[in-house]
Amino acid sequence: MKTVVSNEKGIVTENEGQGFYVEDEQYSTPWGNRWNDLYAQINEATGNEALTYEQYRDSNLFLKFFRHNQDDKISMTYQMSHEWDGTPVQPHMHWVPMSSGSGDVIFEYSYSWWTVSGSLGAVNTWTKAYITASITPANQYQHLVTNFGGEISPPANAHESSLLVFTVSRLGGSAQQDTYTTSKDHGTNSANVGIIFFDLHYKRSKSGTKTPIPYISG
Repeated sequence: MKTVVSNEKGIVTENEGQGFYVEDEQYSTPWGNRWNDLYAQINEATGNEALTYEQYRDSNLFLKFFRHNQDDKISMTYQMSHEWDGTPVQPHMHWVPMSSGSGDVIFEYSYSWWTVSGSLGAVNTWTKAYITASITPANQYQHLVTNFGGEISPPANAHESSLLVFTVSRLGGSAQQDTYTTSKDHGTNSANVGIIFFDLHYKRSKSGTKTPIPYISG
């Protein structure tokens, strides 16, 4: 049996075919397995790895900045939504190049899953990789998005409320390949990469769960 919902016909049930359609698009659930945003809880590093916090240009906005002459690190935690369908997720960073120069920015990222009732693994068990972002003068003050690793698959025991723990570093001090070294013309001159925010795209298949903690797994 096939059910069709449309502005033209309203709700129509047909004997031939199967599935649920809204305006000719098949839905496996009322939410259609659509993508949604999940925002991170941010934890900043300390000491020499701490980011620079200052005003963005001549605006009322304050941002945190990666410098080009030191390794800066930031970590974050994503708690998976009760809408999540358990499929791979896409973490990424929204950021802004601050200087009118050319070069590459080298980002190191690492991550580990932390399930409810489980333990967070030691650093040598985390997945680590690198991303290069190439900048030109035309990118100055542009809102850019950098994806980390495409899609990241969860372990089999990851469910709603599981955590994805994530770190991002700019290797401005240790990587010779980080060549975006043009200084910005205000504030801390070397702080030439501004972070707008981090988020993660996930697919949802439901409106939530019937119990507060649907899975307890290690």
